[in-house]
Amino acid sequence: MPVDRALRLQVDRDGSAARLSWRAADAGAGRVAYRVLRAPGDGCDHHDRGAQNCILRMSQVATVRGTSWNGPGPAGWTYRVAVVADQHPDRIGGDLVVISPPAR
Repeated sequence: MPVDRALRLQVDRDGSAARLSWRAADAGAGRVAYRVLRAPGDGCDHHDRGAQNCILRMSQVATVRGTSWNGPGPAGWTYRVAVVADQHPDRIGGDLVVISPPAR
């Protein structure tokens, strides 16, 4: 999945809470939602040999239509936001399109 730096994910902490915000994805005429992911460490498993691809190992925390999320946030955990192609007005679902770089 491509990494999109234009999302500019930012994580602000207040005690045990995390406030995430990011830029809206350019969806053209399409509709998108966002999946908030988090994990301890960098959220990636790496192969011992070959290309340095990231095998994403992160838990889904939330799926939202807006460009922010607030919730409990363990210190030191890494977050990413994935853009979801979503054409359903009554539910959130769809395929992941791009993902933000990691942010703490």
